[in-house]
Amino acid sequence: MQNILKENVNYIDFMNKVNILNEHNFLQEYVKGKLKFFACRMVDFGRINGDSRISVSFMTECINEIEKIKLNNYISLQGRERYLYNYILCYFYIIQNQYENAKAAIIENLAYVKEAGATYKIPLEHNLANLETIRRVEWFQNQCNYPENVYLLDSRFW
Repeated sequence: MQNILKENVNYIDFMNKVNILNEHNFLQEYVKGKLKFFACRMVDFGRINGDSRISVSFMTECINEIEKIKLNNYISLQGRERYLYNYILCYFYIIQNQYENAKAAIIENLAYVKEAGATYKIPLEHNLANLETIRRVEWFQNQCNYPENVYLLDSRFW
């Protein structure tokens, strides 16, 4: 698999490093790593499978893994971690046709970025306007036009 810079991606190596964070009790960084891993996998799925929606089983696995980490470690996601989690959660709701729940996740993210630049609202507003037509996932890039079937993930959570 290659990233947008046409470099090879080694998810096994990445996850080994993320797991080391967990072993040393860097829980917040561990959760961030897991969220980033799932976000990248969502985008990769679209590159491999075109306009097919990501399977509910894969997305359920992602959400369940994050929820398990949160519960087992008594942590709550805040700030950028919550922002990314809401992006992932929103797509999970979309593929299950739970549009009101998806809308709620987007509205929470819009509230989070209300003081940020206007470009932070663009992917959220695009996703909100196209909840029922969204299929594949792509990284948001400013000044690009996206079709109604694309779910935009904002990469600025890094």
